[in-house]
Amino acid sequence: MSPLACSLLALTALLAAADAVMPPPDCTSVTLGKVTEDVTTFSLNVGGGDVRIPDKCTRPGRKLVGVKIEACLSPEKKIKITQALQTAPDFPPNFSLFNIEVDTIVVSVQQYGEMVTPP
Repeated sequence: MSPLACSLLALTALLAAADAVMPPPDCTSVTLGKVTEDVTTFSLNVGGGDVRIPDKCTRPGRKLVGVKIEACLSPEKKIKITQALQTAPDFPPNFSLFNIEVDTIVVSVQQYGEMVTPP
């Protein structure tokens, strides 16, 4: 193949790669309470389990009235599965107890606030 043909082939491959779209990460979300236009947005990196979301919305004259939580597996992280109980080499392996570990979950939080009216 001529150098010009090789260059054109390489350029075509680069253009195709540039147009490729990364698949969205595996995500799920939940919305609770009231959705308003007064939004505070932030992210947390967590390992799973019970997660405490800090209230970054409430301050004097303003209260938290709703929240949207979206949890996504971090695109560069993988789920790791290992045997939770190792057995001796001369015994059959334990097929019922496993540890499933997710290194990082990205939690995106939108907290909705509204002004508090004085009494």
